[in-house]
This record gives sequence, C-alpha cells and structure tokens, in this order.
Amino acid sequence: MIYLIRTLIGAYGLGVLGVLGGRIVIGETWTVIAFFNAILDLVLFPSLVLLPLALLLRQRFVATLMLPPILALVGWYAPLLVVSGSVQSAEDAASRLSLVSYNVNGHNDDFEAIATVLREMNADVVVLQELGPALADYLLAAIGDDYPFNTLQVNVRHAIYGEGVLSRHEIVESSTWMGELGGNQRVLIQVGDGQVAVYNIHAAYPFVVGGFDSRRRDVSTILELAAAETVPVILAGDFNLTPRSEDYDRLVSTYVDVHAAVGSGLGYTFTPRFSPIPLARIDYIFVDERLTPLRIRVGSDTGGSDHSPVWVTITGESE
Repeated sequence: MIYLIRTLIGAYGLGVLGVLGGRIVIGETWTVIAFFNAILDLVLFPSLVLLPLALLLRQRFVATLMLPPILALVGWYAPLLVVSGSVQSAEDAASRLSLVSYNVNGHNDDFEAIATVLREMNADVVVLQELGPALADYLLAAIGDDYPFNTLQVNVRHAIYGEGVLSRHEIVESSTWMGELGGNQRVLIQVGDGQVAVYNIHAAYPFVVGGFDSRRRDVSTILELAAAETVPVILAGDFNLTPRSEDYDRLVSTYVDVHAAVGSGLGYTFTPRFSPIPLARIDYIFVDERLTPLRIRVGSDTGGSDHSPVWVTITGESE
C-alpha cells in the first residue's frame, strides 16, 4: 500500500514539474499548456496535503517533489493573504466611483434574486453580462429609478450575447461589438467634471469551439480598442481566464488588476455546476494608471448565477 501511495504521489509530483516547466519553456503555444494554466490552481492545491502525507510515510524524495508546486502557490497567494486596501482621504470619498461587474447567467430566471444582489451592492455603475430581454425589462422596473442612465444591449437569440450598463452618472456614449463568444460594450460615463471609459467584457470561453485562440483574439481586440482612449479606462467583466493564463499577463502589462492590488484571499468568482464552492477567478476589474483602486469585494450572494458579483471603489483623475 505504501509503495502504491508513493508511486501515485511521485507521478503527481513529476507531472506537476512537467507542467510548471512547460509554462516556462513552451508557453501557451501548446494547447495543453494553455489548458493546464486555466486549471493550474486546482492542479497544485493537492500538494498541500500530499507533502505532509509523504513526510508521514518518510518518503523524502517524493516529499521533495511537492516543494515546487507549494512554492508556486506561496509566491502567487501569500501577498493576498494580507488584508489590503487603500486608505481613503476626504478627497477620495468625494471623488470615488463604485462599480459592480456581474455575469447573471443567461439561464438564470430568478430575476428578483438578481435585483436583490444589485440593491445590496449599491454601486454607482452596474456592468452586466449574459443579459436577456426579460431580465432587462425586469431590472428597469425593479431598480431603474436608482439608475436613470442605462444602455441595455439584449439579444433575443440567446441571453449569452447580451450585455448592459446601468449608471447613476450620465452615459455620454455607448457602442457594442460582437466578440468570439458574446457581446461586448464600451460606454463613456460623465463623472463630475470628467469622463471615464468603461468596457463591459464577455471574452470567449476557451473550452468550446475556437479554443484558447478565440479568447486570445478577444483580448487582443480589447487591448487595441482601449489603447486608443484618451480618458481613464476601466475593463470589467467575465474574461474567462485565470491569473495563470498568458492572456492575463497581457492585460496586467498595461492595466492594474484591482483584486491583486487591494484585494485579499483567493477572490474566486466562478462556481461550476458540480461544485458547492467557487473554484476559479475569471471575473475581473482592471483599471489604468490614471485610476487608483481603493477596495474590492466578491459578493457572497450569487443571485442564482454561477458567477459572483465583483464590487470595487476607485478614485483618480478623469478627463
């Protein structure tokens, strides 16, 4: 029995070493590396249990194989175990903007639960993905008085292609484009004397037709469009990628991941059907260097969706 356990743990350790090495040497030019990047946290977490088990069985070599995945986890998550957040001055309080991004799940018909989540979040700007026409009508009736400015781009063919923005601040411009999977949206919002561009993103799900290349094309389009902005930029939505993905690295080379900057904990936002708890962080809010993130939190109430809402407050210059 000990031999079998040692063999299984050793095979796991060697496999993980192969994946970690592949990330460095090969990268996502190989689809298999892109796949493991998408689920890498789940692949590495067992090492936290297998290391003490190997030590208990006095299998030192096997225990040594557990060190690389554990060191990777520590490097990625140790900074997020410290409660973070920027200190807000009186000036910040006067100029800050709150925003919530929420993939409501196009199959979710519990409209009141969704409205309850949004009331509780009480954000200045609401960014929604997978918005169907029936839910759009319901939200306008239920919380429309709190959000006098809105642009809801629904799709009667399927809710997965719909998106919408509700705002307490004036929406000056609005445009949409069809990505590899669903609708995406850009709105220009008047905040005080200035403006900010908010992108509502629903990037391609890489485990369907088109694969990781489809998501890569979506991210390229986002970066190209946002690079042309002359005002501060917020990118919010369901990006369908994890922080281990190369597409994530492309985004944070220009923009600040608010959770990484001021958040704490895992920040997981997606709960698969087979799981009672969230298993991945795929919903994000990024800001450019002209904006300062103050706080972020992931809502515990999903309103019947498989995604948790993500709420932030930010401050900074607007033009």
